[in-house]
Amino acid sequence: MLFPKHTYHLIFAHDDSKTYNIEIDVDELLDMESDVSRKQWLQTKLVGAKASRDTVEKFIDELLQRVKTL
Repeated sequence: MLFPKHTYHLIFAHDDSKTYNIEIDVDELLDMESDVSRKQWLQTKLVGAKASRDTVEKFIDELLQRVKTL
């Protein structure tokens, strides 16, 4: 699956059952020098996610794997 316009939108449920978008610029992610810095950057972007920590970590790991194929 390719990312549309190199931007990935992630939707998490919010406390009031509404959703909000988190925009992740894949080009910016690819410009980073290491997986460690990419993972830290993503963790910072997703700090407000209402999904479980395990779900967020799984998402980050899968996204980093997919980004490597671009």
